[in-house]
Parts: sequence; structure tokens; C-alpha cells
Amino acid sequence: MASSASVAKVSPVHQQLADWLLLQGGMKKGWGKAAAEKFGYSQAWLSTIYHSDAFQDYYAKRAKEVGSHIAVGLADKLNGVAGQALDILAEKLETAGDTLPVSQVLDIADMTLKRAGFGESKNAPQTVVQNFVVGPEQLQAARDAMRQPKALEVLPPEQKNES
Repeated sequence: MASSASVAKVSPVHQQLADWLLLQGGMKKGWGKAAAEKFGYSQAWLSTIYHSDAFQDYYAKRAKEVGSHIAVGLADKLNGVAGQALDILAEKLETAGDTLPVSQVLDIADMTLKRAGFGESKNAPQTVVQNFVVGPEQLQAARDAMRQPKALEVLPPEQKNES
């Protein structure tokens, strides 16, 4: 990178640029012009800063830090919305439960249980458990066989039959 030598370390302005870019959702079309207006630098200089190794390292570190906070915030929001929806459903069932058809109440219960991971899935894998009972002599023989070094058998490549 030819321009990376001109930016040796990240300054406070560069840190502000990185945070501003993260708040904007990353480097999108037209970011250079908007950043130039915001920070008072030319688009060419901002591009030089952005593409420098020092800035890229700092930006990646900040994106990881901020990304984890955004992910936690998003999870909190999703949990909050899900909680509100369940509260409303519970309230509706409580107030109008007697007037709702049984099939609708069952649908609500099934949907809630499935989304909570309790419902039966059509694609649920079948678990097969096999228990074998062996005597101590058989167990020792199997352990001895596993511990014996074995020679690898090298098979020749298969011959292709050309018709």
C-alpha cells in the first residue's frame, strides 16, 4: 500500500473518523464526501487515512468492540419485543380466553412451545442408543488390539475402464 507510509499512527481525529464511520453503518457509497464535510479534510486525504494500515487495524478493533455492543443491544431488543408480545398474548388469553375457539388457543400454545424449543419438530433427528455388555476379558482384548501398531495398506489407484 503506497499511501500507508504517510499515516504511521492513529490520531484522535482518526479515532473520531472510525467511530463516525461505525455510527454511519460502515463505509457506504458517498462516505468520503460526507466525512470531508464533517471533518473538514479533503476526500483524498480521508481516503489515505482510511486505507492506511494503522487506521485499518484500529478500525477493525473498534468494529469488533462496537459490534459486540450492537449485538448485545440487538439481542436485548429482540428479547424485549418477544417479552412484550408474550405479555400481550397472555393478557388476551386471560381476558378473552373463554370466547376464543379451542383450536386458536391450541395454535397459540403450539406456536409458543415450538418457538421456545419444546415442540416436536418434523425434522427431529432420531437418537439411537446402543449399549453393549462385554466381559473383562473381551474388554482387555479390545484394548490390546487398539494399542497394537498396524501397518498401513497402500492400495493401487483404480484402473479406469475405457470403452
